[in-house]
Amino acid sequence: MIKNFFTLMLCMVVSFNAEAQDETYETRTNKEHKIDSADMLIGEVYAIPFQDELFNCMFSREIMSENNVEFHELRSLIKNALMKNLTHALSDSLTALSYTKMPDATQKQNDFATANTMSYVYRELPAGDQEAEKKSLKDRLKTKKKRKKKQEGTYIQDGQIVSERSKSEKFMDVEFKNDDLLFFLKEIHKTQFIITINQFDMTIPPGAGQLQIQHGKFERQIRAHYSIFNTAGEHIHGGIATVSFPPNENNLKVINEEVLAELTRGLSATFYAAINKYQNK
Repeated sequence: MIKNFFTLMLCMVVSFNAEAQDETYETRTNKEHKIDSADMLIGEVYAIPFQDELFNCMFSREIMSENNVEFHELRSLIKNALMKNLTHALSDSLTALSYTKMPDATQKQNDFATANTMSYVYRELPAGDQEAEKKSLKDRLKTKKKRKKKQEGTYIQDGQIVSERSKSEKFMDVEFKNDDLLFFLKEIHKTQFIITINQFDMTIPPGAGQLQIQHGKFERQIRAHYSIFNTAGEHIHGGIATVSFPPNENNLKVINEEVLAELTRGLSATFYAAINKYQNK
C-alpha cells in the first residue's frame, strides 16, 4: 500500500513539472511563486479543498440559471475560487500551496491521494474561549454527578429502540488514516501546516424564520467546515467559517471574487491565531 502510494506521489511530481504552465499566484507579498519554477513545489501551508460529495448548495438552481452553468461546473468554479482566495490570504506570512493550482492530471492524483488518506467525522464545535470551556467542563462534571448522561444516537435500551439527538452544534472534521500524505507533504513540499476544507455549504441561516424564508428576506450563508494540522499529524484547530451575502445575489463573479474573499480572509486570520496559540503554549 505504502509502496503504491509513493509511486503515485512520484508520478504527481513528474507530471507537475512536465505539464506546468507559466502562471503566477496573485499575491501582493514576497511569497509569490511561478508555477513553472521549482520553488512552486515549496509551500509552508498546504490547503486541501472539499471533496465533491461534501459540497451542498440550496441555491444552485438560481445560480446555475443566471450564469448558464451545469451543477458540476458550478461546484468546480466555486472550489477553485475558494482555494485561490484561501492561498492568497494565507500567503500574507507563509508560502501557500493548493493542488487546484496544479495541472489537471496532478489535481486528480492529489484528490485521489487525499481522499484515500483522510476520513471524515462530525465533532462538537470547540467553544473557542478558554473561560467558556472551563465553565462548560464544570457544568458537565456537576451534571454527571447528578445523573448519568444520556447516550447520543440510536440504540437499544431495556428492549426498546431509543433515539437521542445531540443538542450541540457539530462540524465536519477529518482524521488521517495513515502518515503517508503527511510524510509526502513534509518531504516534497516542505510543508509545516495543513488546512483542510472538509465541507462547504451554501445555505439558509439556522435562525431564519418561516416568513423570512417565504419572502426571501434572509441573508444567505456560506459555511466552510475546516481543520488545521501540522505535518506531524497533530490536530491544532477546527470549526466552521461563516460569511453572509444577499438573498438575491446569484452572480458567480461576485460570489467568487467578493464573498469568498471575505470568507477566506476570516479563515486566514483564524489559521494564524490558531498556530500562534499552538506554538506559544
